[in-house]
Amino acid sequence: MGKPQTELDPYRDELRGLRQALGNRIRELRKLKGWSQEVFAAKAHVHRTFAGSLERGEKNISFHALVLIARCFGMPLSELLAGLEAGKPAMARGKQGSKGGINRDRLLSEVAALEANIRALRELAAEGDERRRAAPKRKARQRRS
Repeated sequence: MGKPQTELDPYRDELRGLRQALGNRIRELRKLKGWSQEVFAAKAHVHRTFAGSLERGEKNISFHALVLIARCFGMPLSELLAGLEAGKPAMARGKQGSKGGINRDRLLSEVAALEANIRALRELAAEGDERRRAAPKRKARQRRS
């Protein structure tokens, strides 16, 4: 008869918890950016299904993938991993930056809101361009009538 799993891998539960904490961190950062899993996967250069598995804490992650993910969020690897063992969420990390007291989490949230506004303004501008292009055609038709 074999040994119990905990005897073979005494860190199994701890590692599962860390994978889940990292997955929660990745999900939290992705949502702060306003990205879908597909957009995140493309930016991090990982497969979409792997990204979902990471967020659920189901997969181990290579060092290479960790670096790519940190880079896609625009942060050093140490910041991505900071506080995981203590169970701190990304938002609780460094509320005040060490230089100038910048609230990084609020800044990311504001940037995401601004990006959404920019997308909406671009859509409105595109609609306005379409109307302006259509207006001369309508005027010409009215003159002929």
